[in-house]
Amino acid sequence: MDTVTIKAKGISVTLDLAVGHIADMTVEADGRRLQPLHRAPWVGAPRESLPQDLPEGTVRLSGDFLCAPFSRADVEEAPLHGWPANSAWDLVEDSAISDGWRASFRLRRKVMGASVDKVLTLRDNHPFLYQEHVFFGGAGAISVAHHPMTVMRGGGSLAFSPKRYAASPADPLEPDPARGRFLLAYP
Repeated sequence: MDTVTIKAKGISVTLDLAVGHIADMTVEADGRRLQPLHRAPWVGAPRESLPQDLPEGTVRLSGDFLCAPFSRADVEEAPLHGWPANSAWDLVEDSAISDGWRASFRLRRKVMGASVDKVLTLRDNHPFLYQEHVFFGGAGAISVAHHPMTVMRGGGSLAFSPKRYAASPADPLEPDPARGRFLLAYP
């Protein structure tokens, strides 16, 4: 796997350059190593063991990634969750900042004519990833979302900004329970 890892005091983040997914995020706090982001159990399995029509972003499903569009593309041809979640990113900048580290990446493909940059910033002794996506140029409107996947075996709390709308599809995304599970009720 072609990855880039950035680090600051107490935190590290690894980006999978093939699909722009966060492959790992590790926070060191109170003598513990926390890895709050989830990877699909099939990541790393031989490709021939997976359905051949799976988009690359599903094959390498991990951590958090940018969706543009969120869900299926209905304006231009693209795999589920769009090119930002399914195609290669290039490292543009990787450097220390006064209190941590910052790396910038650019999506190799265009999204509705736009270039897309991903900026990841880590600050010393902050247990957070500061993440920004910037669209340059292009035309039209598109739904955009981050797609975080967490694992909290012992439970936990999540907090979010207010949302205008939330929905789940009528059918489970993975109908075979041997391949995955969902906490959402369908429909």
